[in-house]
This record gives sequence, C-alpha cells and structure tokens, in this order.
Amino acid sequence: MIKFEYNMLVLNNAFSEEDVKQIGDYAEYVRSQERERIIALLEPNGVPEYWVERLTHLFNLENK
Repeated sequence: MIKFEYNMLVLNNAFSEEDVKQIGDYAEYVRSQERERIIALLEPNGVPEYWVERLTHLFNLENK
C-alpha cells in the first residue's frame, strides 16, 4: 500500500516490484515536465539562447 504523508510517498511492506516501477515512471514524468517548464520560462524572457541550450543539455545529461 502506498500513502501520501508529509509531502512524501510512504510504502509499506505490501508493495510490489511493479509498484516501485510505476512510481519510478511517474517520478521521471514529473522531472521531465519540470524540465520543460523551466526551459519554457527561460526562452521568452531574454535569456541568451546559448544558456537555454546549455541548460537543456545539462537537464538531458541528468536524465541519463
């Protein structure tokens, strides 16, 4: 069973490997969305394109 408490996911001993995989997939989705949100905020606000490209590269390296 999974609970959301104190801004964390709390797992008890009844979770399966599939539960863990699904949580990992969800966490990756959230990270990806946050990456895209940050890049979208930078691009139209006068941040030089070089920095946007550099940050995008760094975000993508973190994902591997």
